[in-house]
Order: sequence, then C-alpha cells, then structure tokens
Amino acid sequence: MRAGRLSDLAVALLTRFDRTEEREDLDNAIRLTGAAVEAAAADAPDRAMYLSNHAAALKNRFDWTGRLTDLDDVIAAQRASVRTTPADHPGLHRHLTNLAVACQTRFIHAGDLADCDAAISAQRAAISAAPPGHPSLPTMLANLAGMLDQRFDRTGAAADLDDAITAGHEAVAAGGAGDPGQSARLANLGNALWNRFDRTGRQADLDAAIERYRAAVSASPPDDRDRATCLSLLGRGLHARFRRTGAVTDLDAAIIADQAAVSAVPLDHPDRHHYHHNLGITLMTRFNRTSERRDLDDAVAAVAAAADATPAGHRDRPRYLSNLAIMIMNRVGEDGSADDVAATVRLEREALDLTPADHPDRPAYLAVLGGGLTVTGAIASDRRQAIEALRKAIEVLREATRATPADDPHLASRLASLGDAFAARLRHTGTKRDRNAAIAAYAKAASQELAQPSERIRAARAAADLVPDAAPGHAADFLETAVRLLGDLAPRALPRGDQQHQIREFAGLASDAAAFTLADERGTASARAARALSLLEAGRAVLLTQLLGTRDDLTDLRRRHPVTARRFVELRELLDAPDGTGGVADPAAIPALGQAAEERRRLAAEFAGVLREIRATEGFASFGLPPGTGELTAQAAAGPVVIVNVGTRRSDALLLKPDGVTPVALPGLARDELARHIRAFHAVLDAAVAPDAGLADQRAAHDAMDEVLGWLWDTAAEPVLDALGFREPPAGEAAWPRVWWAPGGLLGLLPIHAAGHHADREAGRTVMDRVISSYTPTIRALAYARQHARGLPGRPRSLIVGMPVTPGLPGGPLPGVPREISAIRSLLPDPVILLEPTGPGTDAAGTPPTRAGVFGHLPECAIAHFACHAASHPSDPSQSLLYLHDHEAAPLTVRSLDPVQHDRLRLVFLSACRTAYTADTDLLDEAIHLTSAFLLAGARHVIGTLWEVHDATAPEMAASFYRGLRTAAGALDTDQAARALHDAVREVRDRYPRTPLLWAGYLHVGT
Repeated sequence: MRAGRLSDLAVALLTRFDRTEEREDLDNAIRLTGAAVEAAAADAPDRAMYLSNHAAALKNRFDWTGRLTDLDDVIAAQRASVRTTPADHPGLHRHLTNLAVACQTRFIHAGDLADCDAAISAQRAAISAAPPGHPSLPTMLANLAGMLDQRFDRTGAAADLDDAITAGHEAVAAGGAGDPGQSARLANLGNALWNRFDRTGRQADLDAAIERYRAAVSASPPDDRDRATCLSLLGRGLHARFRRTGAVTDLDAAIIADQAAVSAVPLDHPDRHHYHHNLGITLMTRFNRTSERRDLDDAVAAVAAAADATPAGHRDRPRYLSNLAIMIMNRVGEDGSADDVAATVRLEREALDLTPADHPDRPAYLAVLGGGLTVTGAIASDRRQAIEALRKAIEVLREATRATPADDPHLASRLASLGDAFAARLRHTGTKRDRNAAIAAYAKAASQELAQPSERIRAARAAADLVPDAAPGHAADFLETAVRLLGDLAPRALPRGDQQHQIREFAGLASDAAAFTLADERGTASARAARALSLLEAGRAVLLTQLLGTRDDLTDLRRRHPVTARRFVELRELLDAPDGTGGVADPAAIPALGQAAEERRRLAAEFAGVLREIRATEGFASFGLPPGTGELTAQAAAGPVVIVNVGTRRSDALLLKPDGVTPVALPGLARDELARHIRAFHAVLDAAVAPDAGLADQRAAHDAMDEVLGWLWDTAAEPVLDALGFREPPAGEAAWPRVWWAPGGLLGLLPIHAAGHHADREAGRTVMDRVISSYTPTIRALAYARQHARGLPGRPRSLIVGMPVTPGLPGGPLPGVPREISAIRSLLPDPVILLEPTGPGTDAAGTPPTRAGVFGHLPECAIAHFACHAASHPSDPSQSLLYLHDHEAAPLTVRSLDPVQHDRLRLVFLSACRTAYTADTDLLDEAIHLTSAFLLAGARHVIGTLWEVHDATAPEMAASFYRGLRTAAGALDTDQAARALHDAVREVRDRYPRTPLLWAGYLHVGT
C-alpha cells in the first residue's frame, strides 16, 4: 500500500517536471520511486511497475545531465523489472522495450557493442511478447529497425542492414497515416536505406531513402520535436545524391533542409551541434562547387563547433573530427599553411584513437589521415622528412585499402589516394618501384565499376601521366578508358548546366588520348589513326553528340511504330526543355525538395527504356547509336574531313578520306605556341572593339590577325593541304575541292579556313585560294546535317530578323542592319520580316523580334537570317544568346534552342558577333555556341562568326552570299552555301587583304 502511494506521488512529480523542468521535482521523483521499490515485497505483483517507474525517473535525469552512472542505474532497474515480470504478463513487452531503449542509449553514448546486442535481443523479445495487432507494435518494430541499423554502423554486417530495412517497412506499414510516431518510423527506414546505399552505391536505395525522409518531414508538425531530425536527414540524403549525380538542384535543396533543421531545434538542445555539423558538410560541398570562400569558412566553423560540443566518448565525435580534418585540408588547397596540414593529421589521429579497430568507418579515417600525410610530405622542405612522411602515408593508405571491401564504392578514391602518395614519393626518389606502384594503384582505381565516373577518369588520367615516354601505348590505353567514361559523366538525367560542370574538368582528355595513340608503335599507322579518330569522336562535343543521338530520322519509326515514336519525341522534348531559373528552391516547399531532380531522372530512365525498345525492334538496331567506322568514312565522299588534334605532347591532323584515315604530324603546331597566338590576338581584338578604340587599335588587331593567319598556314594548313594533294589553286573552270575542318579545342578559336599569306595571294599560299572550307564539330554532326532532304521544300519561306537598336542593351545601335535587310529581302523567298522599331518614321506595321515570334515562324521557314547583337557567355556557353526585343525576359539562348528541331529548316545566317565562339576554354571541345545550336535545330547549313561583325561590310557580305545561291533558273540552292560564302569572303578579301578582321571571321558549318 505504501509503495503504491509513493509511486503515485513520484509519477505526479515527474509529470510536473515534464512541464516545468524544476530540478527539485525530478530529484524528489527519483527518491520516491526508489523508496517505492524498497517498500514493495520481492514477490509483489506491482514491483515490476515500481522498478520501471524508478528507471523512467533516472532516465529523465540522464537526459538532463548526460551522466552515464544514471544510465547504468536505469538499465539495472529495467533488467530487474523484466526479471520480476511473468512470461505471460500482458505488460512484459513494455518492460522489455524500455530495457532495449536504455541499452541502446548507453551504446550510443559509450559505444560498447554488447549494449547494442542486448538492446536488439530485448526488442526482439518484446515484439514476440506483444499480442498481435498491439498498438505499440509499430514503435517496437521501428526501435528494432533503428537498433539493427546502428549495429550495422558499428560492425558493417550487411545482414543487419537488410533486417533493419525489413523491420522498418513493417513498422511503417503497421503505423499508418496520422499516427503521431509515423515521422520517426519513416526517418528510421530512410536511415537504413541510406546506409545500404552508402555501402553498395545503389542509386535506388538512395532515392528511396530521400522519399522516406520527405514523407517524414511531411508527417511531422512544425512543433514536433522530431522535425529537426527529419529535416537534417532529408538534407543528408539530398547532399549524398548531389555528390553522386552532380545535380545542383539537390545541393540547393540540401542546404535549405539543413538550414531549416538548425532553425527548428531549440538553442539549448543538447544535439544542436549535430544539425550544425550536417549543415557544415553541405556548405563545404557547395564551396567545392562554387569556390565561395564564405561557405568554406562557415563550414569549418560549424563542424569545429560540433566537434567541440561532443564529449570524447560520444560515438559521433570521431566522425566530426574526421570531417573537420577534411575541411581544413580543403582550406590548405586555398590559402592554408603547414599548421593547417598538421591540424589535419592531428585531428584524424584523434578520430582513429577513438575508433575501435573493427569499426567500418575506420578505413575512411585512415584514408583521410593518409591524405594529410601525403600533403605533409609534399610540402616538406627537407627531403628526408618528406620521404618519411610519405612512407607513413603509404603505410596508412595501404591499410585503408586493405580494410575496404572489394565491392565498396569508396574503394576507388582510397586507391587513388594511395596512388597520389606513391606519385609524391616518386618526385623525391625517381625509382621505377614507386612509379609502378603509383600506376598500379591508379589503374585499379580506374577499374572500379561501382565508383563514380569522375573518380575513375581522374585515376586513369593520373596513371597515364606517369607512364614513361617510351611506352605511349600504355598511356593511350589508360586514357581510352577515361574517354569512354565521359558519356556516363554527364547523363541526360542532369540539367545542361550540371552536365557542363561535370565535363569541364576533363577538357583536353580526348586530345591527349589521341596523341598517345598516334605515338604508340603498336599496330599500323592506319590502325592507330582510326583508333585516334574514334577517341576524338567519343571525347569531343560529348553533350552535342548526346543530343544528336536522339535526333535520328524518325520517318520510318513514325510509319511503322507511331505510338513509340510519339512517346520518344514527347520524352525527348521534356528532357531538352530549358532548365528552370536555377535559383534556390522555395523554403516553404520543403516537403517537395529534390522532386525536380527525381522527376528528371525518371524521365531519363523512361527515355532510355524507349530507346532500348526501339533498338530491339527489327530494322532499328542502330537507332541513335554512334556511327561505325564505315559510316564515318562515308562522310568523306564529298571531300576530306580534317580532324586536327593539338595535344600537350604532339599535334597531328587526321585526314578522313573514302579509303580510310591518314595521320599527318604537325610538329610546328605546338600547344603553348597556339595559346600564345590566341592570347595575343584576342588582346588586340578586345582593344579594337572597345568603345574608345581608335584607328591605331584597329590596325594593330588587323596586323595581329594577319600574323596569326600566316602562322596557321605554315604550321597546320599548308602541311594538311599538301598531304591532301591540294598544292595549288584550281585551274580554270575546274570544280573547287571541298574540305571540312574539325579543329577542336583551342584551334577552334582561330579561322583555319582563312589561314595563309594573303598579301602574297598570287602564289596561292592561302587556304581559301585552294579549297572551299566548311566546319563540323564532329563527323557525327556532319552526318546528322546530311540526313535532311536536299534543296528547298516546296513553296519555301524565309525569316529575316533585324535589331538596329536593342532595348536595355548598353551596346550602341547597328546602323547597318536596315541596309542589310534592304539588301537581302528581295533575294530571299517570301520573307517574314521581324524588325525592331527605331523611332519616328519606322514602319508601323513592323513586328518587334521576340523569341516567341522567331520560334513561331521557324517551323515554316527554310531560311533564317539574323542581323543583331549577340554575346558569348564567359562561363556558361549555353547562355550565349542573340539579342532580340525581349532578351531580358525571354532570351534566345543556345539552351533555348535545344528542344527545337525543324525538318524544313535549311539555312541559317547569323550576321552577329561571335556566334561560333566559345569563351570558356574548358568547354571548347564541346562546341557549345549558337552556330552548333542551329545545326542541332535542323539546319543543314549555318553561317557563323568568330568575332565581331563589321557593320559597314556586313550588308555587302550577306547580299553577295545570297546572290551566290542563285541557280541559272533563278531559284535558290541552299546546298551551295559553302561555295557562296567562300566566294563572298574572297571578294571582300581581294579588296581588303590587309584587313582580315572584315572577312576572316565568317565561317560555314554543315554539309
């Protein structure tokens, strides 16, 4: 009787403590529950309840103070309550669950695996003891799932993880919508799925985890104490997916979720540091993407604060210390010091000291320590100290790789770090042993199929860099592996901006692969040339080629399989649609974070499925696939294709002719010399087009261009034309030969079609006095342009767009535009004219050019002519644009043209500045500019420019070009576009040979 009264009073005090947090109430409750246990007889039927109440009071004090001795007493009391409860007692499952939770809490704080084992055993027993359908079953199943998941974290046992996912699914199914504990159950299930993704690299598990985290956030009210946890977990999942796929929308969403989690947790919450830590990790990733120093500083501060706030015995402290070490190492890459390097090593050693020898996170900590030691050796001024630090680094990294399972997706990065350590020591020792060890580590990293493509490419490139000059074939093999992975690096599931970011890091990779291949002494010269050509086709214009692969002629498919063709086009248009604003997602829409990226991946997966379905259909096996060697060779039937490769070690031209591929060495075309000429020319060009430019600036630019054209002739054009047999101008009325140039890379910034010594043109020492030139980004792009029917369609129309002034643009007017339109309107068939009004006297019936207006007319037009300002975006070539009336609200950009495909379009003339120019040198190989965009849109012929169009000569050039398309019957033959441009340019050149900026920048792209 007395025990009951004491217990009731204690429960009342605990209830008041929960509301007021008066410490005196808690202390009195503990005293009274203890007295109740002592007052109860050993065989009293309520003794188990009194013990459980005493344990609950002690648990409250532990939550308040974090004192582990209280937790020890809790577990002792709960075990006693279980022992005193009969096996058939209806409350046994409650006592077992309380014991399980107490044991798991001590495991979390003390890290003793025996506590986790005891918790799982007790929770399994509780589930077995509970009556079927008991309302506590969802909570018990969720507890079991969490415990199994945490034991997996400690042991790495995959069976525990699978069991955790099974129990998690059962818990969610048993709870149902509206259950107040459902958010926690969903979060636990998400954790188990996330852990399996982290262990296996399976994307489906990560997507499923994010889906559960989002559902957990939706199920948690704003004032729910678990909401911060759910938000933080959602941020972690989205962050992991960004790291895997590169979709920056996931990164933006992760930061929003992490910031919301920090805001949702009280300032005095004991686990607040955990949420700051997660936010710091995400900010660090954003720094790596954007290089915003503030993100780096905020990340280091957040994780350092989390580590400082975490007790030495807490299981999360090693992870916080390791992540802080990684961040400080990132700071070393910016402006850090030897002290930062030493701090990295010290922090990682501390993390390892706190980590059991069999802990699954230990290999990761070893890898970070090894990286820190490698940097220590790299910056050491004393050779002996450097070699000793690198010896330790190699020892640690070997241990890290040995401890990493063979099917772990993280193995590649650890092997690459081992390769880095050997490579660093090689710089001090120069030994064959270190070289071979580094190459072997990199090669093994490159072969890891579960690793991210970027990691494999970096490792393969690093291996190639270490191959001795005497064995170029081995380097070629490594680089071929890397080149073949470029397509996987930027899948269609990524928006265009993310694709460009992914591919930018590996600029020049295909060029180096081709150069090593040509230097290889294995096989025949023709076989080496064919292999080099294949590598350049695979590694250049990767994003354009990806789009071309979905633009095959659909006539037969529509006729034989109309439903499949229709779905193919629908999905293609959805994936090709321009990205959104790219801004940060709305924080109010947190439950929907990451859904846009998921939807795009879903569309991409369905699109890939439709492609497989088409290729499985009789007669369509090669639909959308790259052309074979025979198909490539066929593109040289109308004239040779010259693929120029400027590598870091050698330069060559590959001459594609109907009988195969022939290499021509270009020793004078050195990469460094090419870059010097480009820098010098563009410096004077920028000065010449500046608003305050004078005649001296313009003359200097013309002279610089003249020098560049002569150098190009001597080092590249003349050797190529001589090898092709075009050693002199065509005689008499002989047909002019055609040559297609695929310069790629830096050479694409210069007009090789205009190379030559034009002041001495009587000697025929110029390209344009020997051949008619055209350009193509790749041979496949040329094949695509040739798919379209020849000639103009019946009753052709044309579109003329003119912007003599541009609203909202600081640049001056273009007074030559009205003259240009006047000169060409009578030369084009049935023209639609969109002309920007210029003030009083303007034709009132004129329609200002807008993007919607242009896109509305293009489907009915065979020819489109643009006379306007244009700009090449300095860092995102997909945002390069033509300036129309609504350029601020709806710009006509390269990206906006991606979904456009018109079968009637034959010819586009871009009489605007730099429409065939890419300012971002890391994306030169991708040929992302307005000229290639219109080629992709369906035009067989595009006239573009490499620099500013001269307003005085542009009308003459355009009119001369269109007159050159006239046939004897008075019709227009657009397939004479290359010849017509060639003649128009030569005509201006002949009058102004020493002012090449007037004429050398015009070029023809297409068939």
